[in-house]
Order: sequence, then structure tokens, then C-alpha cells
Amino acid sequence: MQVWLINSAEATPLDAGEVRLRRTPLLARALLERGHEVLWWNADFFHATKKHRFGEDKTVEIEPRYTIRFIHGPGYQKHISLSRFRDHRVIAKRFLTQAESLEYPDVILCSLPTLDLADAATRFGKQHGIPVVLDIRDLWPDIIAESFPRLLRPLIDLALTPYHIMARRACCYATALTGNTPRFIDWGLAKSRRSKSDDDQDFPFGYEEPEISEDDKKNADAFWRSQGISPESNQPVVAYIGMIGQNFQDDIIVQAAENVWNRRQATFVFCGGGDRLAELRNKYAGNPNIVLPGWVNAQQLWQLMSHTSIALASYKESENYRSSLTNKTIEYMAGGLPVLFSIDNGYVADLIRNNEIGLTYGGSADRLAESIIHLLDDEPYRRELATNARNLYLKQYQSKTVYSRMAEYLEQCATERKAC
Repeated sequence: MQVWLINSAEATPLDAGEVRLRRTPLLARALLERGHEVLWWNADFFHATKKHRFGEDKTVEIEPRYTIRFIHGPGYQKHISLSRFRDHRVIAKRFLTQAESLEYPDVILCSLPTLDLADAATRFGKQHGIPVVLDIRDLWPDIIAESFPRLLRPLIDLALTPYHIMARRACCYATALTGNTPRFIDWGLAKSRRSKSDDDQDFPFGYEEPEISEDDKKNADAFWRSQGISPESNQPVVAYIGMIGQNFQDDIIVQAAENVWNRRQATFVFCGGGDRLAELRNKYAGNPNIVLPGWVNAQQLWQLMSHTSIALASYKESENYRSSLTNKTIEYMAGGLPVLFSIDNGYVADLIRNNEIGLTYGGSADRLAESIIHLLDDEPYRRELATNARNLYLKQYQSKTVYSRMAEYLEQCATERKAC
């Protein structure tokens, strides 16, 4: 069968040396292994690096039966900005124009976000009788309003009315809903105002461990030594890996770190790019125990985890983060790291408690500091949590297991060819 995958933000095999391949390319591989043909609709503008790949529309054959169409758009520099909304709108319009000129697929899987592409893809599928599975990744537009101060949220929600309409329409027009947790399915069902069917299924993000050569390890270790982190050091590392943006709680972490430093030596690494990276580098420039390396490649990231004692999943309180199991949390599990999660309730909090893979700290700097000290002082307990985290990854979140199931699911959707 022919499958269209629509996701405008993820890294592709062309970018693989720079960043980790995630859900869409791993699913594409699973589909190829089952003998299917895959067309991936992506954007020419790469969200992670904020740069265009080609500067124009480009169609690239990755291998036989696997093609990526890169749609050119204006791009943007900030996560939340009018230029980003404009870019999403342009990409969706150009998708509709180009899609009409191609042979129609047997099934479409489209990510949400972006809202514009989700709306366009589900309308396209409904018009042409093509089953469209909407894969809910983030709770847009709800998460946008939650990033603003509480007093402004009603006004922001009002301004986002067209996007709320898009979300409801996309969820309604979709043949079926998938998501990375059951709570994301429930959110989509509430938007569509219908009951759950057997076709609505959750699939977690699957993670693929990188293959790293000895030269890669040496180069990565040399990079981290230049940042003051070495495998020979006895100083433990506490790491946050993710976007350095508005949702990153650096103030709480640094307040906790100061409490930790009064009792133990530890290095805190805030690893990733984002809107606030330059600001935080300036803010913490005089602190030798805080490292802000910026964006790093896949090999450097994996080596960092091998030198890390504790991983931080630090997010502002929101329904999106209560309901989601992020890529980074699964990556921590794969690296065998105990996870300290900032929210006391929700899907991830329950997962952490039920499987004993870490602790929660409810956004409290004091609780975070005590949790870090506890894990650093009680090495057997820290290792127990780390082992549990690794075992849970092996049991539930390996990419081959997750995406083989998801590919089989898409085969069933294509066979049934149900219309909403």
C-alpha cells in the first residue's frame, strides 16, 4: 500500500548525523520493512535548527519506495510568534496544492501539530475518501495559551479561536485518533464530541538507541571535557535535556542546585537549544557548576547520559505535560537514568510511581534539592531506580516494537477504509 506521513518538524535521514530520528522516520522504516511505499510530507524549514534545508521545494528519494517532499515556507525564529503561525499556514496551503497533483494514498497519518496541516490533511482525506489517522503529539492550541501568564490566557484563547476551530474540525474529520498516551486520545475525542472506537489507539513514542563508533565516543568525550565534564571526574552530573524555552524552569532548578551545593558537589547541565539559551548563558556565566552547551548532536547526547547520575524532566504545570510522555523522558529511560519529574500528578507521575523509575517534586525547589541529595547519598537506591527505568524502556518503548505495531495498525485502517 501507499502511505502518506505528514509531519513538518521532525528530523529526516538527511539530518541524521545531527539529531535523533524520532517517530515519523522510525515509523517509515517499519512500513518499508513490511513492503509498503512511503511519502513523507515535511517542511524545508527545520524546526530544531531554525534553518532552511534547501531554500525551495524539494523532493528527495531516500531509498526505493521512500520519498520525502520538503515544502518551502518562510520559516521563523521563535517558538511562539506570528511568523510561526504564518509559516504553518503557508505550508498547509502548499500541501493542498501539491497533494492534488499526485496519486492518492491508501492511508494518511498526520501529526497534530501543526494545526494547519492537520486541518488540511483531514479535509483532503474526507473530500477524497482516504482514511486519515490524526496522531496527536501536543495539545495545540491549548498549550499555547498555557505558556502565557494566567491573567492573559482568556484573551489569548479568544485570539486563538480560529485554531480551536481547526483542532475540533481535524479531530472530527479524522477517521481515527492516535496519540502517545491514552489522555491524548481522550482530548481528541472531546474535541470531536464522539465516543472512543476500536480504531482510536495510543502508541507511545518509541526510542532507538544510537549506534556509536569508538571514534564517535572519543569525539563526544572530547567535547564534554571542553565543557568541564569528563568520565574520570568524581563529580556527579544532573542533566536536563530539552528545549531551553519558556517552559524550562531554570529558576527552580538553580535554587535547588544552590541547596545541593551547600552539601554536595554536583554539575548541572542544561542541554539544548531554544529561545532563552543566550539569556541563560549570560545569566549563569559566572557559575562553574552550570553548563549550557546549547544544541548537541546525537552522539554527544548519548555520551552525556553515560556520565549523568540524575535526569530532570522539568516542565511548567500544564495539561499538556500532565498528559504526555515526552521523547526525552523515554530517552532518559533508555539511558538508564532515574527521572525527577516536576509535576506530581498525571500520566508520567503515575508511570514513575508505579514502576519506581524516579521521583516527582511538584515544582518545589526544596523538594527537588532533597530528592537530588537523597539519590546522590543513597547509591544503591539510585541504581535500583536506574535499572527499573532501563528495564521499562526495554519492555515497552523500543522503537522496533512500537512502530511495528503502529505499521500493522495503519494496514488495518487502509483495509477498512472507513470514512468519518
